Amino acid sequence: MKKKIIRNTLVIITLVMLVTFSAVTAIMYNHAVNVLMRTVADETRMIQIAVEHNGSDFLKHVNLSGESQRITLIDPKGNIIYDTDVDEDAMGSHAERPEFIQALNEGVGKSLRDSDTLAKRVFYYAILMEDGNVLRVSNTIDSIYALMYDMIPHLLTLVVVIVILSVIVIRRETDRMIRPINEINLDHPLEESTYEELQPLLNRMDIQNKRIHSQMEELKAAEGMRREFSANVSHELKTPLMAISGYAEIISCNMVRFEDIPEFAGRIHKEATRMTQLIEDIIHLS
Repeated sequence: MKKKIIRNTLVIITLVMLVTFSAVTAIMYNHAVNVLMRTVADETRMIQIAVEHNGSDFLKHVNLSGESQRITLIDPKGNIIYDTDVDEDAMGSHAERPEFIQALNEGVGKSLRDSDTLAKRVFYYAILMEDGNVLRVSNTIDSIYALMYDMIPHLLTLVVVIVILSVIVIRRETDRMIRPINEINLDHPLEESTYEELQPLLNRMDIQNKRIHSQMEELKAAEGMRREFSANVSHELKTPLMAISGYAEIISCNMVRFEDIPEFAGRIHKEATRMTQLIEDIIHLS
């Protein structure tokens, strides 16, 4: 029972931890992506203001890209005017890119997808500027995945620590829970208060004990009757047997007159008949 309680509790704790960590990871991931999207959108608007105020050459003379940030300027036909990471001549048309099409139609476009150029998962945010060009700023989310992978060793360590502590606490609590059960007075189960859930079982144990006690009293009484019966039978059989033995011994020793032999034989026959009747009664009783 103890091992089963510990095993089932550990399984439940492990499942709860896995579900909790999965939920927390998903929440953290969604939160990080939302923060990244807002940050990229704010940066795009600030760069838009700077480019519209200083011209597109502003991007070529000022380094605005971060470690994972990419800035792209696209003309209305989808041709690349400027890109911080890749040579414009080496890039194809962006006319089919969803964020570009959305920006042309709605003024603002955004997309989260795998980049064919950078071979990474990237969030794109595009804004249609006054001159008809589209300014697009993107940022990879590989750093978020890296953060998750970096968390795995710490999460595994935390799981191991929680499991060890859980085993210690569960064993202690299980011993405390089972101790009253092990200390139940089997002869008088109702004398000590235990768990309410065990009360029906203790009531049945008490009833069973009373039945056993009653049966033992009956067995003792029956044993007394048996002994009394055996003593009475022994006494009743001994009396005629002694008489038969005495008469037979007198006859065998020629201590009786010839004319008295029939009388002695009659007494022997009488006592033998009495013994036979006693034996038949015993057999019938048994």
